[in-house]
Amino acid sequence: MATESRRAANVSASEKHLLIELIAKYASIIENKETDKMTVAEKKAAWTSLSDDFNAVSCIKRSIEQLKQVC
Repeated sequence: MATESRRAANVSASEKHLLIELIAKYASIIENKETDKMTVAEKKAAWTSLSDDFNAVSCIKRSIEQLKQVC
């Protein structure tokens, strides 16, 4: 029997606003077009920090993949 995946709650307007503010904070790293090893590691670290910052404020915990889909 396959496990059922559960949908996360819809993203509210306040969560979108918070996410936009956090993305602006990390924009120079996240929007970098280079794909070398160091840049990819920096992007991963930036998304992890962004996710931690978002989850510290938001009542609904979201994964990095969920936050990327909202963007």
